[in-house]
Amino acid sequence: MLAAPGKIKWGERMKRVLCGVLLFLIVSMAAGCGDRPPSIESLAPSSGSAQGAAPLSANDLVLSIGGKEFRLDDNIALVTAVLGTEYEYSETISCEYDGMDKIFTYDGVEFYTYPEGEEDFLHEILLLTPKYQTARGIAVDDSKDQVTAAYGEEFEDKGGIWVYKADSGALWFYFTGDTVRSVSFAKE
Repeated sequence: MLAAPGKIKWGERMKRVLCGVLLFLIVSMAAGCGDRPPSIESLAPSSGSAQGAAPLSANDLVLSIGGKEFRLDDNIALVTAVLGTEYEYSETISCEYDGMDKIFTYDGVEFYTYPEGEEDFLHEILLLTPKYQTARGIAVDDSKDQVTAAYGEEFEDKGGIWVYKADSGALWFYFTGDTVRSVSFAKE
């Protein structure tokens, strides 16, 4: 059976959902429920800076899709109102908040939420395909050189993960070799 143009086949969709859930579980287990991850202030940047690369700011922690901007701490209802209800959904008991952490997976991008009262707000935005890019034009499949040209060398290298910090969160570039495999906008 052929999928309609723009639609994901059921098997591909399940693979993506399972990969997203697996990634979430690995990150959750690594962080541990009893311990908070290191604060953004504790991340020690490397020395040096690429010419012309401005320091990371809150404006860099924005994803633009179809002319609409999504920022950390936005209500997930803004995302679903713009992107629709054709998403995969998963949830787990939150280690840090009272309620459930939820993941809304669209084609190539995942939105992780935290609960506050009866509503859910963005804690992390994860880019998984070249379809989306950062505010400075970096996308999955770009090179380390392209990342440093756009963001400079003021990052913490966590063995294949580069973390650029801003007052309101951080931008995480995950690499396979010299190639960006995913990008995450995340709160502390």
